[in-house]
Amino acid sequence: MEKDQNSITKAEIRSVLVSLNLSPFVIALFDETDSLNMYGFYNHFSPPYHILHATRKEQEVFLTDRYIPLFETIHDFSQVLAYDKVLQGFIRYSPENLSTLKTNQVLTWDGIFVKQILTWYEEEKNDPEILALCDLLGLKHAQKVLDSIYQDLGTDYSLPQIEEWEKMIITEIDARIK
Repeated sequence: MEKDQNSITKAEIRSVLVSLNLSPFVIALFDETDSLNMYGFYNHFSPPYHILHATRKEQEVFLTDRYIPLFETIHDFSQVLAYDKVLQGFIRYSPENLSTLKTNQVLTWDGIFVKQILTWYEEEKNDPEILALCDLLGLKHAQKVLDSIYQDLGTDYSLPQIEEWEKMIITEIDARIK
């Protein structure tokens, strides 16, 4: 099937990534010339092909005029990392629950990775590995997030504790846009 002329394209998404002055590593992840696998991590970032291959009409469901899909962050298209052009921040949403587009927090680049850093910690990645990857991603508050995991969460915590911790650290690093 031929692509709609007005559909968002990979080149347009790449242009947005470049305009946001994100690290060259982020662009390399998008271009698929680099991968988290090369650093010992599960590759959570790939271009949003499910949306790119959709028609313009199908893309409208994802509100692509406002939310530019940057990456699929879980391979089965169950999570998308997008840029909110209106609020000029980042959001993660589930394509199966699009109501979260309007209710999820819009965060800074560092803020959108707070929970991801916790996931890497839970996957038993060591601090130097996590910090090196965070440096590649251009994250400025990774050490503070890791320190807070140790100080505020420890090793035995519940989902409600994670949610409270996430709110606290996002406030602490001033990562909330909305």
